[in-house]
Amino acid sequence: MNNYPIDISKAISNNAYMVFQKFPELPFFIKTLQLPAITTGTTRISFPQHHAWNIPSVQSDVDDITIMWYLDENLLTYFKMISWLRECRSVDDVTTAMTDATVTITNNAKQPLVNIRLFDCWVSNVGTLDFDTYNADPMTPFFTLKTHGFSWEYLDKSLDIYNGLS
Repeated sequence: MNNYPIDISKAISNNAYMVFQKFPELPFFIKTLQLPAITTGTTRISFPQHHAWNIPSVQSDVDDITIMWYLDENLLTYFKMISWLRECRSVDDVTTAMTDATVTITNNAKQPLVNIRLFDCWVSNVGTLDFDTYNADPMTPFFTLKTHGFSWEYLDKSLDIYNGLS
């Protein structure tokens, strides 16, 4: 029995794209994305005789997510992010500016592999848009999302050895 993966292909890397529930007509083709770190705090319980015990807290913090994406030719995705940022700053009820998002990661054959769902996202930063007429590479601006958590789902259920625990 092998204790290491046997299905690794280094020839082609995985890809990903993101769709926001708020504007599903605009997919964001991801250049870089890091899934957020989740940090659980501690709760301190004091006992008589000056003893204390730390246990995991019921609350967790989810770090910000910075996403770099391939900009579309008409700059639609960039200006949509700017509009959303303005909306987040000016609404009376911030929950109306939040939306869920789905990141679909494809395998090395570009077939959808896993969906990662981000809950209650809002944009907190939109990076610069750098024009360089000497560079033929696609423009890749970035934005930063805040989210309240995430879950995942394998599209091929036989790959999910933990039965969807997220």
